[in-house]
Amino acid sequence: MQIKKVGVRPRDLSDFVDRLQASGQYTFRREEAVSALGVSEIALQSAARRLAAKGRICAPRRGFYDLLEFQLLQHRGHWQGTAPVRRLGGVGGFSCSGAR
Repeated sequence: MQIKKVGVRPRDLSDFVDRLQASGQYTFRREEAVSALGVSEIALQSAARRLAAKGRICAPRRGFYDLLEFQLLQHRGHWQGTAPVRRLGGVGGFSCSGAR
């Protein structure tokens, strides 16, 4: 008999995104998030809109999300967050407009 390791469910989409980034994953599908969070698709869409407004994720196509990995850089004495160049291209020729 194989024992399955049960993980703790993420608290919210932000926690889900943090866990993905910590594991080195930078994209996810809507179905993955709905299953992991145990929420409806409408609730996920609302949460995704809020995270997109904060610049944490973007959706280059419907049902697919790209995580924006920010780095802090100092420019003329001010700290600012920028997305690394390797992440700005989006996927499949799509880009995330509005990515900061």
